[in-house]
Amino acid sequence: MVYPEKLVTMEKLFTFVLILLFGHACLGQGRKTKDDFKLNDRVKSIIEASFIATKIDGKIEKEKTPKYLSSDRNKYFGFDPNGHLVKESYILTNDSIIDWAIYKYDEKDSLVEETFRYCDPSFDSKHNFIYDNNGKLVEICFYNLSGTLTFKEAYKYDIKGNMIESICYLNDTTIDSKTNFRYDNNDKTIEVAIYNVDDKLWRLETYLRNEKGLVSEISKYDQAKRLIRKHKLEYDEKGNCLSLSIFKADGSLKAKYSNEYNDNGLAIVKYYINEFSELEEFRTFKYDSQSNMV
Repeated sequence: MVYPEKLVTMEKLFTFVLILLFGHACLGQGRKTKDDFKLNDRVKSIIEASFIATKIDGKIEKEKTPKYLSSDRNKYFGFDPNGHLVKESYILTNDSIIDWAIYKYDEKDSLVEETFRYCDPSFDSKHNFIYDNNGKLVEICFYNLSGTLTFKEAYKYDIKGNMIESICYLNDTTIDSKTNFRYDNNDKTIEVAIYNVDDKLWRLETYLRNEKGLVSEISKYDQAKRLIRKHKLEYDEKGNCLSLSIFKADGSLKAKYSNEYNDNGLAIVKYYINEFSELEEFRTFKYDSQSNMV
């Protein structure tokens, strides 16, 4: 699925806000330029090292016995001279590469191909991106590494350039689902409706925005238009997202994601609270004098 302003795959249909606001865990999720990584032009590559952390006497320390997440791998990102991400990989502590991705761009700096290789070859794939004469993405084709088309997405736009329809195909002709987008008078998304192969409603999302045009509430409904989840977002005066609270249909808290920023608007703390009001994940970020993440 491609949303009007961001590329995300179908599996991320109802989690794209989390991806945009609170980080990326897997290969190919969102970050494609040095600007996305908060890096200057001199940086050619970075290695992102992760570890499980816990708070002890107010200090952040490595957790000795992590309960649910492995911390034995780092992530490598390589960039071309134009600042685009061209290689991404996971590296184990013994320097062996387990998963990697390659990205290619055309002369207009548009992403045209991405290739993913995994330790489990059954997940290997290649994606081709096709654009119209106006630079609008009109099609993404998903192939396995033997060259067989496994999935396809096609997109239509209105005269203003807003995406109004996305159709997902299981092959060249068999439709799997269709998504329609509606906008307000300011061309901001207010509704996303997803239909199954029988053209019956499968999921519905509605959006409310604050006075600055930022999304403040997302309501998610099932095929009978019964509320499933509600997302509420809060921002600071600069438009940085401070929190995303996810509520169940009965109004109880499902999860809460929060951010803290420095004076330059760069995230310095991100944390996740589960439905039991327990701190489940806490991440800190540091930057050098040039605002490069270190």
